Amino acid sequence: MRPLRSVRWKEWSSGTVRESQLQARYRDDSPTVSDAHAQLLLREAEMARLQAEQALAVQQERNQTMVAMKASNARVAQAASSLDNVRNQLRAMAAAEAELQNLERNRALLDDDYRNLVKIRNQRQVVEHVDSNQASVRVLEPPEVPAMPNPTRRLVLLAGLVISIVLGALVALLSHFFSSVFLLPEGLELETGLPVLACIPESRSFARAAITVQPT
Repeated sequence: MRPLRSVRWKEWSSGTVRESQLQARYRDDSPTVSDAHAQLLLREAEMARLQAEQALAVQQERNQTMVAMKASNARVAQAASSLDNVRNQLRAMAAAEAELQNLERNRALLDDDYRNLVKIRNQRQVVEHVDSNQASVRVLEPPEVPAMPNPTRRLVLLAGLVISIVLGALVALLSHFFSSVFLLPEGLELETGLPVLACIPESRSFARAAITVQPT
């Protein structure tokens, strides 16, 4: 039991000594505590300074953001105003275009009226000119019916008949000379030098009577 008590006594004695040393070391008026307290105050002051700087930076950034938002709102308002001006100009242009179309239609109507009036004026001038000159017109010699009618009509009819006969004869001769159709078997024999064995006409009623067979 004595060794255990001695060990415990030594531990208690060493703990008491350590406690007294720590109390002596970390008293309020000790240099270590003063240095720690001073460092703590410096840290608190540094933290306060950093917080103030951060708050100032945040405030400045907020102010810059507000200024940028105001400028953006001003630009948006200016763009809206410009858009309204453009819309007003488009409406004015549409109205001007409609008015121009109306003026073009009116001008076309006025041109038609002007042409009609000019035409009527010219007609009236012609009528007035004829009326003014009518008094100076007089008959120099009255017309007379001829005692012997001119035989021009008969001559024209006779000349047309002769010319038509001559033209018909010329057409018949030309068609005969330039035609490649043989109307008689003799013509075919003369042309080819070969005997004709049979001749079949187009009409069936005369087919039997018109068939000609010659022996070879």
